[in-house]
Amino acid sequence: MAKVKFFLLFLNIYFFVFAQETFLKENSCWILKKVAVKGVPFGKYNFLSLYKMQQGDVFDISEHEEAVKNIKILLKNKGYFNCSVQEEFIYDKKNKTILVNIFIKKNEKFLINKVYFDLKIDNSKKLELNIIKNLENRFYSKSLLSRYIKKIIKYCKLNGFTNPKISIKKIINNYSKKIDLTFNVILGKKQKLEFIGNQFFTSRDIKEKLFGLNYPAWAFTPEIIAQELFNYYYNVGYWNAVIFYKKLLDGAYLFNIKENEPVFVNKILLKDENNNLLQDNMSLNSTKNLEKRIFSQKVLDENLNNIMNYYYKNGFWNFKIINKKLKKNKKDNTCDVFINVNMGQQRLFSDTLLPVDLSYIQEQKIVILKKLQKEGYWYANVYPEIKQELIDKKLMVKISWNIKKGEQIKFGDITLGGYTKVAPKKILKELSFRKNDIWDAKKIDETRKNLKKLDIFKSVLIEPEKISESKTTGFVPVKLKVIDDDPISASFRFGYFLTNKNFLFKRESTYKLGGSLIFKNPTNNLDKLSLDADFTRFERKFNLEYKILSPFGISIKDSKLVGKANIYFNKFINPVAVQNSQSAYQAIENGFLFGFNNEFKHDYFARLNFGNEWIKTEKVRGNINLDSKYINRTVPYFFVEPTIIVKKINSELDIKKGSISFGSLKFMVPEYTGKPIGKLTFEQSVFAPIYKQVIFAARLRLGYILNSKFNTIEPSQRFFLGGPYSVRGYDKDALPPYGIDYYLDDKNVLKTRYTIQGGSGMLNGNLELRFPVYKNFKGVIFQDLGVLSQTGLPGFSGKWYPSTGFGLRYNTPLGAIRFDLGFKWKDVLPNDTKYGWYLTLGEVF
Repeated sequence: MAKVKFFLLFLNIYFFVFAQETFLKENSCWILKKVAVKGVPFGKYNFLSLYKMQQGDVFDISEHEEAVKNIKILLKNKGYFNCSVQEEFIYDKKNKTILVNIFIKKNEKFLINKVYFDLKIDNSKKLELNIIKNLENRFYSKSLLSRYIKKIIKYCKLNGFTNPKISIKKIINNYSKKIDLTFNVILGKKQKLEFIGNQFFTSRDIKEKLFGLNYPAWAFTPEIIAQELFNYYYNVGYWNAVIFYKKLLDGAYLFNIKENEPVFVNKILLKDENNNLLQDNMSLNSTKNLEKRIFSQKVLDENLNNIMNYYYKNGFWNFKIINKKLKKNKKDNTCDVFINVNMGQQRLFSDTLLPVDLSYIQEQKIVILKKLQKEGYWYANVYPEIKQELIDKKLMVKISWNIKKGEQIKFGDITLGGYTKVAPKKILKELSFRKNDIWDAKKIDETRKNLKKLDIFKSVLIEPEKISESKTTGFVPVKLKVIDDDPISASFRFGYFLTNKNFLFKRESTYKLGGSLIFKNPTNNLDKLSLDADFTRFERKFNLEYKILSPFGISIKDSKLVGKANIYFNKFINPVAVQNSQSAYQAIENGFLFGFNNEFKHDYFARLNFGNEWIKTEKVRGNINLDSKYINRTVPYFFVEPTIIVKKINSELDIKKGSISFGSLKFMVPEYTGKPIGKLTFEQSVFAPIYKQVIFAARLRLGYILNSKFNTIEPSQRFFLGGPYSVRGYDKDALPPYGIDYYLDDKNVLKTRYTIQGGSGMLNGNLELRFPVYKNFKGVIFQDLGVLSQTGLPGFSGKWYPSTGFGLRYNTPLGAIRFDLGFKWKDVLPNDTKYGWYLTLGEVF
C-alpha cells in the first residue's frame, strides 16, 4: 500500500488588541493612525488600495472623500448596486491622530436578467445568441462586460466596420436584484474587404496581421490597400504577384490576388569598396543562409545586421552598406543580390594589436561609472580620449579616460516620521547608514529589510528627498517613516494529519490544534514576546520566547545582534513501532535556553545557544537499544550549541542559484552521571541553472555524535532518516537499523516486532533536477541516498538505502505545494511497499 502524507492547515484566525502609541507628529496637523475596512471578510486589500493616504500621513478630508467615492464605484462595478459605505472617525486628542473605520455592506449581488442587441450586421445572430447565453443569469461585473465588448468590436472590424462605437444601457431593478442590458452599437462607415486567389496568406491573416484591427479608417482606400498587399507579398519573395480590385454592390472591395511563383535567391555577392569579395566566415555563412531559398527581406536584413556587428567588433568602426541591388533573372525566376560596402580602416590597440571593439569602449565606460557611483560620485563625467596613429599602414589606437568626478554625494539629514512606541534614537541606531556617509542605495534596501525582519513594524518606508539639489549641495536628505504593527495579536490554527492505517509503520490519523499569542515591542526596546502551543495525539509543544535587538545595549558595528530566551515543554510519541499500532517510546523534553543571533556580514549568520534541558524516555515498547538506567528517569543536561549559517541564494521561496551552508555542534554535559557528548551536524546545498529555467540542486548532510556509546544516547537526540525531507520512498524516520524482539499476540502466536532505533551517525545525499512544466507548475526528478550508523564511522560501510523518483511543484506566494513519488531500491522488511508518496509544503532543501 502506498504511503500518503497530508499536512493540512485549514485556517488561521487572528485577533488584534490595540494599545496607545507614541506618534512622531509633523507640525500640529491631525495624523492618520490607521484605516480599517470592516464588513468584508475577504479582499480588503482591494478597497484599502483605493485609499491613497498612508498611515502616518497628515489627514486630508478631501482625499478621504475621494477614496470613499472610489470604493462605491468599485462595488458597483462588481455588481453590488445596493451597497452601503459608511465612515467612522475616532479621534485621539492627546496624540492628534485619527483612526478611520470604513464599514462596507455589500448586500446582494445583482444578476444579469435579459440581454438585448442593436447590432445590424449580416450573420451576427450567432454572435448575439452566444453572448446572451454566456451573460444571462450570471452575476454582473464590469470586467465581464468588457470581455464581450472586445468580442463585438473584433467581430465588427472583421466585417469591415473599422470604427464601431459601443454603449450599454442598464435598467436596474432594485426590488428583484436584477439588471437588463442593451448593447447599442454604432457601426460607422463600412469598409469591408474580401480576398480571392490568395494561398500563401489566408484572408484572416491579411485582415489581422497585415492590416490589424486598428488599421486607420483614412487608409481604407483600394489604391493604398493594393499597394500594401503588393509590398507584403514582395517582402516574402512573391515579386510576380498581381493584384486587381473592384467595388461590389454592397460597398465592399474585392481584391483578386494572383500570387504566381516565388523568387528564389540565386547568389549573393558582398563586395568592398575595392570590388573584392568579403571572405570572412560571418559573410560566407550569411550568404549560405540566404542562397537557394525563397527571398525574404526580413531574413536578408537580419543577416546584413549580423555582418555589420561583426565588423564593428573587429575594429571597422566606419563599416557601412553603400548600396543594395536586387536583380531578377527572368529565365529561371531567381534573383541575385549585390551588396556594396565600405569597410573603412581597421583600428587596432597599439599595445596588443587586437581589434578595437566599439562596444568594449562603452562597456568600459559603464564599469568606470558604476565604480565611481559606488564611491558616491553620482554626477561623474567619463569620456574616452582616443589617439589614433597610422603606423605601417595600420591605424593604431590608444585609449585614455578623462574623468571628472564632480561632487561626492553623501547622506544628508535623516528625519523620522510615522508613529511608533520605539524611541527615535533606537530606530536611528539600527540604520545601515549615518549622516555624512557616502551615498549607497544598497544601504537603503538593507535598512528597510533589517527593520522589517524585526517583525515589529507594519510599514517601513525610506525615501530620499531633494535629489535634484544634490548636484550642488552634495547631500541627499532621507525621510524614514515607520508604523508600528498591532502590539498584541492572537492566532489559532487547526487541521488534520491523515495517514493510511495499512502502513507497515502504523500511525493513526490525528487532529492538530495550536495557537500563538504575540506581544510586539512590549518594553519599547525593539523586542518581542511570543507564546506558541501545538497539540496532536502524538506531540505536545509549548514554547515561550523573548527576543530583543541589541541586548543589554550591546551593538556591533555593521551587524545585527539579537538576544533571546526560551522556555519550552515538549512531549513526543515518536518514532512509531513497525507493524504495530503502539508507539516505540515516549520522550519528554523540558528546558530553557539563552542565545544570541548575529548577522555579522551580509548572508552570514552566527548563533550561540546555551541552557539546561531535562530529558525523560518512558513507556518503552520493543527494542530501542537504550541502557535501562536511562528509561523512566529524568536526566538533566547542560548544553552549549554554536551554529554558523551562510546563505547566498537569489530567493528564499524559489531558489535558482547559490548555496546554503549550515554547521552546528551541540555539547551536552549530563549533570549527574554519564559522559559529555557532542552532536555535530553539517549540511551543504548548491543550486545552479544548467539550461534556461532548468535547475540542478544537490544537498549533502552529515551528522555524528561524539564520545558516546549508542545505547547511552537519548532517542530524542539520535539521527533519523526517511520521509519527505530526507530519503523519499521510505516512511518518516523509518530507515534501518531496526531493533528486533518477539512477543505473543492475543492468540498466543509468537510474533516478530521491529522497532526504529535511529543512529549516532548519519549521511544523507539528495540530487534534484528541477524544470518548468506549465505556468506555476514545475517538475522534479530526484535521487536520494541515506545511511545510519550505530558504530561510528565503520558503520557507514554497511547498507545504504537509495530511492529514485519524480515530483510536481505548484508555486504559491507562500512557497511550493509539493508532491513526490519515491521508489525504493531495496526491500527493508517482508511485505514492504516498493514506493511512497507525499503531499506537503516547501521544497526538500
